[in-house]
Amino acid sequence: MQPFNALFYKIKYHRVTTPDIIAFLYQLATLLSAGLPIVQCYHILSYSQKKPALRHALLAIKKELETGISLSQAMRLHPHYFDKTYCQLIQIGEQTGSLDIMLKKIVTNKEKMYKFSKKIKQALFYPAIITCVACITMLIMLVYAIPQFAQLFTELRTPIPTITAAIFSVSLFLRNYSWIILVLITFIIFIYVRYKDSVIKKILFYLPWSNLFFKKIALVSFLENLSLLLSAGIAIADALTLLIHTSHSPLTPVVKQLRLKVLSGESLHYAMQTQYYFPSMMLQLIKTGEESGTLVEMLTKTAYFYESEVDDFLLTLEQFLEPLIIIVLGALIGGLVIALYLPIFKLGTIM
Repeated sequence: MQPFNALFYKIKYHRVTTPDIIAFLYQLATLLSAGLPIVQCYHILSYSQKKPALRHALLAIKKELETGISLSQAMRLHPHYFDKTYCQLIQIGEQTGSLDIMLKKIVTNKEKMYKFSKKIKQALFYPAIITCVACITMLIMLVYAIPQFAQLFTELRTPIPTITAAIFSVSLFLRNYSWIILVLITFIIFIYVRYKDSVIKKILFYLPWSNLFFKKIALVSFLENLSLLLSAGIAIADALTLLIHTSHSPLTPVVKQLRLKVLSGESLHYAMQTQYYFPSMMLQLIKTGEESGTLVEMLTKTAYFYESEVDDFLLTLEQFLEPLIIIVLGALIGGLVIALYLPIFKLGTIM
């Protein structure tokens, strides 16, 4: 059991997750609100941190703070944990003397986006697990069980129906070339792990059956982050620049176009009108926000609206997918079993 315990310890305590960063930022904001110096805050938090990787980063930042550089500069040296957007906001908090308030805003935004992302993953988790288990079951049947039936029918010289013969051929191929399956599965896992935040998202973004769903997810992220940046007093063009450099969203090319339009003197809602991507209702709300001086509030409300739409879609999808997957997989496995027993039925008819 020791190797497994060691592996579990490594996974649990060496992998720094989004909740770890959220907890750290919240604790830092609380200590700063209590009036503690920034170096002392890092000293306390680094030695109370259970994750070695994050503790190492915090101790490194503490040493950098002791040399006299600002917190935002020190955090920029650790982009794996603190991206450019949050570092820019922290810099503004330092300049305005409201670092603790800015940290709390970052925590609120990061927590909201994490919960939103987690909700999507949870909704898709069950169908994915059911599909994987069914595929593994079918693969085991094809590689181990079906060859035994093929051998039995060959010995009995039983007439083999076309569908059964086709399944036997697939089974024989998988048994003889199982290494191809292993290479393919390894390749798929590698592609998913390596490119899940870029290529895969872009593919899903443009597929006809999934683009509307993933576009709404990208919209929520864009609106929430833009609202956060503008609420900190960052100009629209600068906020869009930050989103371009820190986001892995398929929406990035559109944001680049928005930035160019805004830099040329156009308003945000007019710049958005030139892009095919943004819904008319959203454009109207942003126009109202710009004209009334409540753009930040309107961006937040629009993000909430699309987040609600995503929630409703996920609920509908979950209710639709579960029975559909069970029916489809039941039909596949059931069809496989029936195809195996067809020669036995034929043999019984002949006898």
